[in-house]
Amino acid sequence: MRFILMLLVFAVISAYAFDIDGCNGLSVTASAPVSSTDADITLSIEDTWEITWCTQALGMDAWVNGSTINIIFSSNTDMQINSLDPATGTSAGAYDLIPENGACFGVAWNNDLTTPVWHTDDWYDSVLYYTEDNFSTWQTVGNPAGCDGRGMDNDGNDYWITKDDIGVYRFTPGAGSSFYAMPQVTSQMSGLTAFEYMGDICVVVSCYLTSEWHFYIWEGGSSLTYLGSVPCPVASIFRSAGLTYCSYNDHIYWSYATTPTSYSISEISFTIETALARGTWAGIKAGF
Repeated sequence: MRFILMLLVFAVISAYAFDIDGCNGLSVTASAPVSSTDADITLSIEDTWEITWCTQALGMDAWVNGSTINIIFSSNTDMQINSLDPATGTSAGAYDLIPENGACFGVAWNNDLTTPVWHTDDWYDSVLYYTEDNFSTWQTVGNPAGCDGRGMDNDGNDYWITKDDIGVYRFTPGAGSSFYAMPQVTSQMSGLTAFEYMGDICVVVSCYLTSEWHFYIWEGGSSLTYLGSVPCPVASIFRSAGLTYCSYNDHIYWSYATTPTSYSISEISFTIETALARGTWAGIKAGF
């Protein structure tokens, strides 16, 4: 009887966790990073902000206009798209989600300041929601990851989205998609960011429940090249949530829950040293 009761309690807790942030598990567990002989990756925290004006910071994307940076994220329990202005450490504004998008996690835009288009996903609904008029009206389009998508990003040309713990899709909304396996990932993915790196695309993913980031390179082919993994820059957290790359400062912003009800966002500088090009990311950029 005690065993059955414990199973029921675990099922209730798991269902609750899934309903509030789309995670199938309970809390982060440490895991040994899968190393690579081709790259040495380091992460350093530059700044951290506690998110006090809303209850969550899921998914993420960076809105950059000149020197102005806004880190955009979803707060499912508030039914909002909210934001962080790193210059002030406060919200840069919020918009309400529509009721149909009641399990929102990822948010991404097309990086076009003239005609911005924003997309969100949903862990119960197999579509993407999108708005072309500054969050006033929403439409839907098919989601290649179905309801298994979480973190999402646009690399300047294509969108990318996670698919549970098996890989990612590169896609154009309403058109085609390609799937890329990530066999090194062993847990349900949460955050994803994709950005230009040495003429190719670097894809970085985090997982809800394991304490590392995985780095990949897409060179335009049918598979991803694995660079390696690195421990999360904060050792003890409850959940790892969103990732986004900022082109203004070449930093990655990472959202995470320190407790079930407290979220923070950290600004992370990083270096990638490879066997072919030993140097920091900033140094590699300068060389090109």
